[in-house]
Amino acid sequence: MNNAYGILEISKAIELLKKYYSDIDSKNTEDMLREASYYYNEFREQSGLFIHNEIADYEEVLKDIEKEDVKEYARISKEELMSMFGANWVFESKAGKSFYKEFTSMFSVDKDMTIAMMEDLVLDVQENEPKEAVDKMIELINIENEEVRFVAANMMNKFVNKIRLWRFKGESFNDKKAIDTTAKSEKLVGRNDPCPCGSGKKYKKCCGKNGNVVQLNK
Repeated sequence: MNNAYGILEISKAIELLKKYYSDIDSKNTEDMLREASYYYNEFREQSGLFIHNEIADYEEVLKDIEKEDVKEYARISKEELMSMFGANWVFESKAGKSFYKEFTSMFSVDKDMTIAMMEDLVLDVQENEPKEAVDKMIELINIENEEVRFVAANMMNKFVNKIRLWRFKGESFNDKKAIDTTAKSEKLVGRNDPCPCGSGKKYKKCCGKNGNVVQLNK
């Protein structure tokens, strides 16, 4: 969970786990998580929080989370969450496999270097905008040809936009964009307003049914 969410209140961590394992005991789960923090050395307990060990200033991350004002923690499948426990989870992820295949088909680079680059991007984008993280990586690997830089940057941007971010409560940039677009559409078209499709029905009874989003700019 620490790779997906970065920082969680202990009670929230247990609450999220209960979505996958409804019959777990809260006290036993809390003890298990504490033991895991010592055994795996990937996260720590501090001030009632479980914090990813890559986070040096957790108070700054909490400020970023509050600033972004994402209402709910990302809903992550049990399978994806379990896959993020492994040491090579970045490479094994769907986004990681896609990037690796695309990048190595275009550039002659060994596997270890590509994985290291991916892992650096995952951490860097936690604190920076995608473009800034990608620009830093492009400079680091020293690509001089402008056309090649553009191609490499495009691949990296697609990758980092899929990364689950701690300041977005586990949502990626792509997820956040979709959420913001949906919220904007729902704000422009009220639930009880006439549906823009021209059916004569209320939006909530027509295109807004089941959370559908009306495309206003067709």
